[in-house]
Parts: sequence; structure tokens; C-alpha cells
Amino acid sequence: MSFIRNFAGLRGLPDIFTNLTVSKTAYQFPTILVSQPHKLSNIRYIDFKNADKVERTWLEQRQSQLQQHHLFWKENNIKFFKQKQEFIDNNGGSVTSFQLSEFYKRYLEESHEMMVEYNRNLWIENVKSLGPGLKYEAHQLKKIVHKATRNIRERFRLFLAFWFTAGLTAPLLLIK
Repeated sequence: MSFIRNFAGLRGLPDIFTNLTVSKTAYQFPTILVSQPHKLSNIRYIDFKNADKVERTWLEQRQSQLQQHHLFWKENNIKFFKQKQEFIDNNGGSVTSFQLSEFYKRYLEESHEMMVEYNRNLWIENVKSLGPGLKYEAHQLKKIVHKATRNIRERFRLFLAFWFTAGLTAPLLLIK
């Protein structure tokens, strides 16, 4: 109970405060499990646990986006490494960094339209996720504010209990 006395800022309180219980159940944020990067896509899989309904909507949308990123970069990287190996094999097995830079420039020029389409879809998905993301953040803020006000209510209850047990009710009778 020293926690209550220290938390309330009231030390040396009567024994009545030892029977009070304070809820120590804090809000548990969703557990986020992050994997190692995938070998081909270099995208990390993210799994969310302990999410409620509001959180689940946004987190499922986010996981869907991660899956789309994974598929795109996996296909892109497979294509890139295959073409790179063919380029190295066609040049006798050893290439200079200048030759590799020319290959990379040509690869980027060839895949430019694909990258532009990916970027366009990325922007569309990000705009779509603003609504659920803002709802998620508002929900988190509401939980934090609720926890803070619960602590304030508990401190006020302790103050009133101290006030009435200490026999300090006379000033309250004067207030009308």
C-alpha cells in the first residue's frame, strides 16, 4: 500500500487505506512479432497479437499490404538475379564494376514501367490506409486517456477518504 500512498502524494495515512485496491491492469498494446527478412524479397513478416476489433481492421490491412510488397519484391529480385547471372555468364564469368553498373542501368530502364506502377499502387494503398490508421491511433489515444483518468479518479477517491477520515469535514459544511 506504500505504492498508493506514494502515488497519491499522501504519506502517513490512516490504516483505512491498506484495504483499498488499485487496479494494476494496464492496457496491453498489441504484441508485434517481426521475422527475419525473407531471403528473396528482403521483406520482414510482421504478425500482430492481442489486438481488439478496431486495431485488427487496420493491422489486417497492413498485413495485406506487406504481403503485396513481399510478392512484388520477390518476383523483382528473382528476375534481377537471374538476369545478372546471365550477364555474368555471357561475359566470361568475371565482370568489372563498370560493366555491372551498365547492366544495372539497363535493368532499371527496362523495369521502369513496372516500378512506376508499383509506386502508384503503393501511394493508393497508403491513402486507403489513412482512415483505418487514424481510427486506430484515436482508439489507442482513447485507451491511454481512459487509463490516465482512471488514475486521477483513484487519486481523488483517496483524497476524499483521507479528508473524511481525518475529521476535516467541518470546512465542507461551510461550503454551500
